[in-house]
Amino acid sequence: VLAARPAGGLRVLQVTGGLFGLRGTEPNPAGARLSGFVRSIGAEHPWVRSTVLDTDRPERLAELLAVWRDSGPYGELGLREGRRYRPVLVPVPTGPVSWRPDPDRVYLITGGTRGLGALTARHLAARGARGLALLGVRPLPPRHEWDREELSAAEAETVAHIRRLERLGARVMTHTGALSDRDALAGFLDEIRTALGPIGGIVHCAGRSGSGPAPLTRKDLADVRRVLEPKGDGLDTLLDLTDADPLDFVVLFSSVSAAVPALAAGVTDYAAANARLDLVARHRAGVRSVNWPVWRETGGGTATGLPP
Repeated sequence: VLAARPAGGLRVLQVTGGLFGLRGTEPNPAGARLSGFVRSIGAEHPWVRSTVLDTDRPERLAELLAVWRDSGPYGELGLREGRRYRPVLVPVPTGPVSWRPDPDRVYLITGGTRGLGALTARHLAARGARGLALLGVRPLPPRHEWDREELSAAEAETVAHIRRLERLGARVMTHTGALSDRDALAGFLDEIRTALGPIGGIVHCAGRSGSGPAPLTRKDLADVRRVLEPKGDGLDTLLDLTDADPLDFVVLFSSVSAAVPALAAGVTDYAAANARLDLVARHRAGVRSVNWPVWRETGGGTATGLPP
C-alpha cells in the first residue's frame, strides 16, 4: 500500500487497550511491537497520517472514529472515560547521584564491549563495580591469544577495553551471541552468578542499526528482523531469565527517534525497536528507558549516520 501511494493519501489507525498505561486502565502490552512502526510511517511518507489510539473501550467504534478524525497531527492519543490524552515532553529535574555499585554483585551490560556499552562499563568500574558481565555479538579470541599481532582492530579494541576495566579493579566475564538464544544466555548467566555473585543491575545497550538509512518499503525483511531482535525477543529473553535476580535497576538505552517520530525517516525499523523499549519500561516496575540523542565518538550515532 505504501509503495502504491494512493492518490487521496492514506490514514492508518492502530487501536490498543492499555498499551500506554493510562491511569485507571489495566496495563496491556499487546500491540507494542507494531506501534512504533505506525507512529513513524508519516516521517517517510508525508501523505500518510498514522495514529496509535489507546482506549479503555475499544468496542465503541463510533467514538474511536470520531476521536481519530479530530486527532490532528498527533500520532499517539489516549482515550479514557471520554477524556482525550496526548504525550507531552516535560523537563526532568536532575541532581547529584549518590548511588554506588555493590562490590559483591555483578552488573550486566549488553553491547558492553564497544560504544555506549563500553562507556557504561568503564563508568561502573570507576565507581566501584567489581563484577562486570559484558555481552556482545562479535567473537573474542581466547585470552591466551590476546597478545597476538594478528588481532583485528576490533578485537584489539575490545581486549584493550577489558584490560582497562581489570586495571580499575573489576573482574570481567564476556559472552558472545544473540540475546534471543535462550539456552546459551541462560548458561552464561548461571556462570556469572557462580563466579561473580548475584546480578545487581542491567544496562541494555545492545542494538543494531541495519544496513543504512532507507525507506521501510525498500528494506530487506531479514535485515529489519535483525534490527528488531536485540530490543525485542532478545530483551524479553534477558528479562525473563533475570526475573528472580535481586536487581536494583534495569536501564534500557533507547533513542530520541522513538520519542520524536519525525526523526525516524529512513530508520523506522530502528525507531520502532527503541519505541518498544519505552513501552517495556512503562509496563515493568524498576525498568527505565532513556531516549538518548546522537552520541559522538562511541560507535552508533554519527559513525553510521543514524540515531543512537
